[in-house]
Amino acid sequence: MSSRPSAPTFADLPDDGGPLPSGRHRLDPEQVRASQRGRLLRAALWTAAHKGYPEMTIGDLVERASVSRRTFYEHFTGKLDCFLAAIDYGVSDVVIAIGAAETAVSGQDWRVRLRSGIRAYLKVLAAAPEASWAIQIETLRAGNEVLDKVIEGRDQFLLLFRATHAYARSQGSPVVDVSDELLHILVGGMADVIRACLRTRGAAALPELEDSMVEATLAIFGVPSGKPAGAVETE
Repeated sequence: MSSRPSAPTFADLPDDGGPLPSGRHRLDPEQVRASQRGRLLRAALWTAAHKGYPEMTIGDLVERASVSRRTFYEHFTGKLDCFLAAIDYGVSDVVIAIGAAETAVSGQDWRVRLRSGIRAYLKVLAAAPEASWAIQIETLRAGNEVLDKVIEGRDQFLLLFRATHAYARSQGSPVVDVSDELLHILVGGMADVIRACLRTRGAAALPELEDSMVEATLAIFGVPSGKPAGAVETE
């Protein structure tokens, strides 16, 4: 049984401050456009999660974002274009969160960096149930162009794991050579586990996947599991 999100939380998208004031105002035109675009991106993810991408209409988006159809078409060519942009924004935000978490433990054992990145990833997804559902599940119902975007996003995660692998070697860890195909299997497997969790237990349970994801990565890297001695992890 699926477990669609029930609360409109979008931790991975900026707060747009709500609808713009009506009538004359002193807001910069670029601020206006940014606010409109942000609300439409949020609307695309919220509506895809609650209604389903195939059932989502431009009417749903403009109503949710409190903009006109004319404004919508000033930003996007259609609902597919809007949804693709929302996916880009969500993936970019997750990658930034992972990078910040890894930077926070710079200099520590590479396994601490690995765990910190995975923890940050799962925390962002858990804090944004609609975005998580839309990107992880509704993308599979949205056609080839969206699936291509999903694969493109996975390539960014592959690069993150590749960087962690290189960091491990720089510290003298005896990690084995890992092909891109294996990393794709790792990233794809993690995505499948995340989808299963969203559908059965909900986004709030995603952080519980941390240990399994760390173990899977260590296994592919060919190193023993376990917390390195003397390591200090940040929350």
